Amino acid sequence: MQPFTTYTIPDSLPDQTPISGAWLTLVLHQPPSTEEKVFISKIVAALHADFDRQVTLLIAGPKHPLIYADQMPSHTRLVISFGVPPEDIGLWLDLKTTGIRILERFTFIQTLPVAELTKQSQAKKELWNAMLTFMDHD
Repeated sequence: MQPFTTYTIPDSLPDQTPISGAWLTLVLHQPPSTEEKVFISKIVAALHADFDRQVTLLIAGPKHPLIYADQMPSHTRLVISFGVPPEDIGLWLDLKTTGIRILERFTFIQTLPVAELTKQSQAKKELWNAMLTFMDHD
């Protein structure tokens, strides 16, 4: 009787570990400036997300309507819209101003455009409170 063949399977390297995917989607009217990207990076860090691996950045608006809601990855847990109404990305929510909606599949936060948000401390506090609500609910 011959001995069984034993195969050695090497351990995966950390960079080969599968990534769970982009669970955070940021929606803007236009690509962010360098200063705005720094501000957005702070928001992403506060949510404990990796900007390069766990964030999807969408540019949408009246000139570039998207039907993102139908194509949204199943692992999306949070969508933050910076001044883009939900209908511009195919979501029909009763949310005409800033605020948060916890939906069955994900949470939607609408806030001001980034340029306005950086200048208004009250709007930043509202966004922070919505993010805390998301983190408590998630």
